[in-house]
Amino acid sequence: MSSLRKFLPILVACLLTFGTAVGQKLKLEGYDPEHGKFFREGQPTTISLEGATMTKLVVTYRPASKVSDEDTLEATDGKVTWTPKAAGLVQLDAYYGAKKPVTDVVSVRFAHWFTFGLVVMVVAGVLLFGGAFVSIRALLSRE
Repeated sequence: MSSLRKFLPILVACLLTFGTAVGQKLKLEGYDPEHGKFFREGQPTTISLEGATMTKLVVTYRPASKVSDEDTLEATDGKVTWTPKAAGLVQLDAYYGAKKPVTDVVSVRFAHWFTFGLVVMVVAGVLLFGGAFVSIRALLSRE
């Protein structure tokens, strides 16, 4: 019990320091990863903030990367229309007047399938399993 009393102030300090404001949540139109609905590259979507009026949205493509790219979009009537310009992970920081923004990380998919990628995958599979077949046949044929 005494170890819990020592740990509790540290936990509370971490939550107050790193936590976001209670009640604010990004409302992402057309984004529901549990049901297979993701943002697509080049397709516009509307983003708003529940519980507060958003003033601006900072979009960071490939966050925590050396090649990250950042866009800042100003909100009109608390909403932002955003068109993803690149596929991959994207961090959305919604500012509404507090010091800390409401942050969410989302996935953006490519606009269409790349047939070249499918061809490369099929060739790799043929080489992998073809090589394994030839190796096993050569191993079993020696008597």
